[in-house]
Amino acid sequence: MSKKKPKTIDASCPVTLMGCEGEVIVEMTPTEAVSMLEKAWQENKRLRQENATLTAERDEARRMYCGRVSRDVPLDAFDIAKNHGWDCFKEDGK
Repeated sequence: MSKKKPKTIDASCPVTLMGCEGEVIVEMTPTEAVSMLEKAWQENKRLRQENATLTAERDEARRMYCGRVSRDVPLDAFDIAKNHGWDCFKEDGK
């Protein structure tokens, strides 16, 4: 079995992505595609961090609410969180 030599790609030569119906979806150079992927990766990283921050803030607000309500009703904060289906008192550290 003979191995085919891989083709080299000219970074300035446009590449066309075609849809199922033969329509052109996008046309860009490999360099532009890599740049677009790097930007998408950075945006994904930023959004994941923002999500983690918002999740932590949400959980803290829930802990504060549960702590306040537990002073007024005969349930402790863990029971209140459990009744609401909240994950703000994670015992396994996750």
